[in-house]
Amino acid sequence: MGDEGYYEDDGAGIDDEYYLNQMSKDSSKGKVTKRQPTEKEMREKRQQEEFEKKKEKGMLHVSNDRLATMDADEARMKEKRKAEKIQQQEEEDRLAAIEAKRQEKAEKRKYLKSAEYKRKCWEDKMQERYKYEEEWAKVEAEHEAKNDEYKAAKEKYDKQKKIDDSWAPAPKLAPKPAPKGKKGKAVDLSKYGVALPPAAQRKDEPPAEKLPWDPETDKDPNRPQAEKKAEKEEWEKRQKAWKKYIEEWGKVKQQHNKDVQRLKNDGLYDEPPDFKDNSDSGASDSDSDSDSDWD
Repeated sequence: MGDEGYYEDDGAGIDDEYYLNQMSKDSSKGKVTKRQPTEKEMREKRQQEEFEKKKEKGMLHVSNDRLATMDADEARMKEKRKAEKIQQQEEEDRLAAIEAKRQEKAEKRKYLKSAEYKRKCWEDKMQERYKYEEEWAKVEAEHEAKNDEYKAAKEKYDKQKKIDDSWAPAPKLAPKPAPKGKKGKAVDLSKYGVALPPAAQRKDEPPAEKLPWDPETDKDPNRPQAEKKAEKEEWEKRQKAWKKYIEEWGKVKQQHNKDVQRLKNDGLYDEPPDFKDNSDSGASDSDSDSDSDWD
């Protein structure tokens, strides 16, 4: 009667934690290490896990093979449900993308009829005119600078010429030739006490008064004639070059007038329109039309 509580340990009830956590000291290194479980202990552990799984499901009467089959079926069902859930999510995402695209097209159609879009189109169109006017202003400013420079040079040259002419000595006027006799020889009237006729008055005779000149701005009117001649030749060359430039400038102006007329024909000089929003009819505009405006 004393052995009622006695039972024989067949190994199945061995405390796994005891073997798994049993520690031994490494005498050589002086540190604690974990002992690896034996094959028997691992087998017993698997048996215990299978038993606990059966007990949890209430299937202690089911064989291990049958339980494995049931576990495999359950795993397949989980994978199937997972795949169906993924497929459902993909379908929801696809429908959401379609709806977002539809909303985007609707907003684009609305924008294409808005005053904001019309104003933007007008301003973009005006950029061609503004750019041309800016470039032409530079060309015209450059021409005006050249024209002012030439006018200043001409005024300076004309002033210097007047000063030089006023200081030039009076020209020697040659007397009129004596009348000729019957045989074509000149008759010396002085032999007969007749005075020679006065020489003809030159039309380009310089003025009697000498014009004043400023040494800081004007040249010495008594400078060498060779220098005056070189200045005259240089000015004549500049006059010819300027005349040629004016001819080319006339062609540039003609082309400018044509360009301005072209811009006017394109409506770039018209008054800006009244920008207003149009009602979005929806039915009259197709998705393809809206796509073509934005692609």
